[in-house]
Amino acid sequence: MQQADPEIAANAMICAIHQATYLINRQLKSQRRAFEEKGGFGEELYRSRKRRRENG
Repeated sequence: MQQADPEIAANAMICAIHQATYLINRQLKSQRRAFEEKGGFGEELYRSRKRRRENG
């Protein structure tokens, strides 16, 4: 089995890091939009309790 050239291995790792960073940034933007539209966990619990009280 041949070993990879260190430069090629480093470039592959840099590409993987860039891809991971891109995906994490997309996830953060999506979560920010969802939080702005629907609120946080505590707000959702409050709405759920309020609905339950109103519906009996």
